[in-house]
Amino acid sequence: MKILDECIMISDGFDKRTKLSEEMMQIMLDGVLTIKPLCAFRYGIEILTKEIHKLLEDTHTKNVQFIRYMPDVLIIDSKNPENTYFMEFKVADTGIMKDSFFQTLITHRPEMPDDVPHPYPKKKGMTKEDIFNVELTAHEIYVEYEKFIDTVVVGYATFLERGLMANYNKNLDIVSYYTPGKIGRAAIDGSYTRIANIDQRSFIDFCDFMMKLHPDLNEDELKAKVEKAEEKLSKLSKI
Repeated sequence: MKILDECIMISDGFDKRTKLSEEMMQIMLDGVLTIKPLCAFRYGIEILTKEIHKLLEDTHTKNVQFIRYMPDVLIIDSKNPENTYFMEFKVADTGIMKDSFFQTLITHRPEMPDDVPHPYPKKKGMTKEDIFNVELTAHEIYVEYEKFIDTVVVGYATFLERGLMANYNKNLDIVSYYTPGKIGRAAIDGSYTRIANIDQRSFIDFCDFMMKLHPDLNEDELKAKVEKAEEKLSKLSKI
């Protein structure tokens, strides 16, 4: 298993996470999301022209962030078109090694608002491996999207053996926020992307989630394609 020391923030960390998530999206589009009645369509900023990327790359206003973090894929159930939603793919490639840093995140919750309970209410039985981190801005943008359309987050952690997992963004439990370079973990080359630490126990097994959402799926076909996808995903951190 690959777990990076939380005191090291590799300079290309954000770019690597983005690349891994794009690789994951393509694996899913080529395999799992081809199963009928699923109809999957690319949606995120990656489908926009390079000129748009160039114009927005150094701007971080709320309008630009809303575009930058557009969900990856639009899913439509062809047998039940009302069952339409966004799907976002997230790869967590760094885990937490030091228990002291882990305890700070779940007990002190250093950057959470004062009205948020301390320590993390569900910390009982929680381990370092239960932390799944995503960009905080992404999570907040999906909360805004969910005022109009559901957003499903599909997660995969290269340092866990759990495999694919999913849930609605609104149902994911936030353990804490933190900013690299501010609380206990160095930021290198100006990488200060705020992180939302999610309790990965609030994710559901991907196959179970999809079968509840799309009862017309062939369960055997789904499991077979998910297994193949997970074989490819297991090699992501080596890319």
